[in-house]
Amino acid sequence: MKFMVTWNIHPEKRRQIMEHWCSLTPEERADTGPDVKLIGRWHNEAEFTGVVILETDNLMALSTYLMQWN
Repeated sequence: MKFMVTWNIHPEKRRQIMEHWCSLTPEERADTGPDVKLIGRWHNEAEFTGVVILETDNLMALSTYLMQWN
């Protein structure tokens, strides 16, 4: 199954999240864990929003990946 996940960064967390994101290597940014395939990720940096398309049949693996950003 394919999943579209939208996200936004709350104003009080923007600096912390951007510092974390910029500290990741390209490999770390692409690491979705086992059983989850990253199809694409798009960012609207001006509004601190975005969308990611993921593919998996393992909902637990998807939840595990998404919860690390919660």
